[in-house]
Amino acid sequence: MKKIKIILFALALLAVPLFVFTNAVQAGSFHGGDNVVIKKGEVVDHTVFVAGNNVEINGTIKGDLFCAGQNITINALVEGDVLCAGMNVDIGGTVMGDVRAAGQVVTLSAKVNHNASLAGNMVKTESGSKVADLQAAGNSTIINGTVERDADLAGSSVTVNSMIGRDVQAATDNLRLDTGAAVSGSVTYYSHNQLQAADGSHVTGKTTRKDPPEQKRSERQTNPVPGIILSFFMSLTLAFALLAVFPRKLKVLTDLALTKPGTTILIGFAACVGVPILILLSFVTVVGALLGIVLLLGWVVVLLLSGVLASYYTGRLVFMNTPQHPFVAMLAGVLIISILMLIPIINIVTMIAVMLFGSGMVVRELFNKTAKPSYERATHPAKKTARNA
Repeated sequence: MKKIKIILFALALLAVPLFVFTNAVQAGSFHGGDNVVIKKGEVVDHTVFVAGNNVEINGTIKGDLFCAGQNITINALVEGDVLCAGMNVDIGGTVMGDVRAAGQVVTLSAKVNHNASLAGNMVKTESGSKVADLQAAGNSTIINGTVERDADLAGSSVTVNSMIGRDVQAATDNLRLDTGAAVSGSVTYYSHNQLQAADGSHVTGKTTRKDPPEQKRSERQTNPVPGIILSFFMSLTLAFALLAVFPRKLKVLTDLALTKPGTTILIGFAACVGVPILILLSFVTVVGALLGIVLLLGWVVVLLLSGVLASYYTGRLVFMNTPQHPFVAMLAGVLIISILMLIPIINIVTMIAVMLFGSGMVVRELFNKTAKPSYERATHPAKKTARNA
């Protein structure tokens, strides 16, 4: 147990951003719940951490803003950086630092003094927004806001309809310069298709198309970094949301693993072997198939929870001797597991450990909550009545 803590703590030391984050936490405030609102006119003199289903940030934040949730709306003056992940992320107002955001739909309408990095299924910057440098990747990427310097863009379709101060680089199937596009530098794009330039669009420098590098199917590789970053943000979103809504339950579940890790692993192993077999056997008959579907859905939920529980367990283990706020412990756990998932072979071991610990915690809690029935000797009602008489 002591060796495990030393290893995990050493890994945490490698994560410099985590400690920068942790130092900020000491002077920060936490807001959690189903609906979290910071009102207009409210001034927060420190870093803010927010997690909830619906998050709305107004007023002034005199520090960094970290947020996670399903629907996030920001219309505030943030004097530091903004780092947010959620299903729908809408960032407006003014940001004095950088913006990092990931989600299903990410919309930027803010004036950002420094850089913005956006990732999602649909990424859009609104007219009126402004950033220094922009990195945006999405299935659909639409740039309507001003970029003062360079824009690095990626997606199945990329549309530029604004002023770009220097160069544009894009990796896309379809690149379109709309009527409002004005690129002061050059445009370099990797695509099999020609650029679509509308009347009124303008490029001062050269426009260069390059074919995406062709590889044999067996040798094709994709850059895993964007996917890893997006996965990290989405994992952090789910983890923070569950921690905000069920803080006591997550503590109880991880307490079980902290007190008896060996038992938790054994239970998880039994569950990971037995449940899939039970699901397969259930599909043998038509009636059993209904049970199999229910078990399958339940098992998927357990596996999804496993990542959150294993992350919280890891974070609490790292800070065993120096207790930290639950959100800090959760962030530490998610970050450490994400780092381990980047290392070949180690990532397989980590995935197995996450499944075993996570499912073991859930199954053990289910057994603890199931009361053991008490039985008494069956007697004939008439004899029982006579005895009472």
